[in-house]
Amino acid sequence: MKEELLKRLKKEFVELKNIEEDRKISTLIYNHIHEIKEEDTNKIYVFSGAVTDGNNVDVVDIDSPSAKYVLYWNVEQFNMKKVLIEEYKNFEKDNIIVYGKHHKIMLDFFKEAIKTNQEDATKLIKKIYKKRK
Repeated sequence: MKEELLKRLKKEFVELKNIEEDRKISTLIYNHIHEIKEEDTNKIYVFSGAVTDGNNVDVVDIDSPSAKYVLYWNVEQFNMKKVLIEEYKNFEKDNIIVYGKHHKIMLDFFKEAIKTNQEDATKLIKKIYKKRK
């Protein structure tokens, strides 16, 4: 996210009184996530799975011949990224891919970014959540 947004989040975090920390972070995410463009993120994505194409989309093994797309959630957005199966290896090379629950990882990322900075938040996510190989 852009640094000016992070500064506003830090300020608003301090201004929110008598609210439990995770609730503060969730409120800030909900109020400001729409301001974050994909190109401004730290390129951390949560692996969601491989799917088929067609009317009845099914989750399949990533190596399945019927897999057409791989789905990822950006940690700094509520947007899912749909990557063609032929392109997912390059996508994973160019980004940080982790496993876990998107909302929990998002909460951890924003909490650390607000308390310290985005670089430390990225390091924390890479350390806590198993990276996809």
